[in-house]
Amino acid sequence: MKLALLITSAALLLTTAIYKIYPSKATQKALMTEPILYGIRSDGQLFKIDVMNCTACPIANLSGILGGASDALVLPNGDILVQSGGLLRYTLPDPNPIWSETNTVYSGSVIAPGGTIYLSRVVPTAGLSAYDPITNDILFIGDWPSGMIIYEFFYQNGILYGFGVLSGNGVVVQINTSDPSQSTVVYSGVFTDSGGTTNGGYTTALSGSNGKIIYKYNV
Repeated sequence: MKLALLITSAALLLTTAIYKIYPSKATQKALMTEPILYGIRSDGQLFKIDVMNCTACPIANLSGILGGASDALVLPNGDILVQSGGLLRYTLPDPNPIWSETNTVYSGSVIAPGGTIYLSRVVPTAGLSAYDPITNDILFIGDWPSGMIIYEFFYQNGILYGFGVLSGNGVVVQINTSDPSQSTVVYSGVFTDSGGTTNGGYTTALSGSNGKIIYKYNV
């Protein structure tokens, strides 16, 4: 089931796509009752989105975003990790990246309730990785099932799900973080957005003819 929400912000009228930033660990509990989302535009403009009153406002403009951004994440210390081809890390208010990794392509990210940061790897092979924000080390956990690509994650009722495709068909997948190859499809044929999702199943990819629609999915 999906619920469409109309975003009423003039700043977003120029936007073709906007992606979420998952809140810092300290604000995850608040998000469960106050759905405030964060997004990054393809040119590096960050937004804060209030789902309750459907408004959005710009908060920063990041440099070094090449070819758009597929996702962004607020790390526990407040730094921002952006997936733009590879990975770019920022410490605001400095708009320039303080660290980058460009040899691997990632499409989605999420902070688990226990603090683990998961990344969905696309290139060189599609699978699940874990990122250490202290050392910037990245551990590849394992491949997805054959033919599967996960574009983005979200937690709902304490369970980790992913939006993606399996052999060309849109799917919602329950993620097995111990053995990603055992992740299971829970819904097939679902409408999937190209952008980020956040806790509770909101997607902050703008959709619709006016480019200002946010959807909320209920697994």
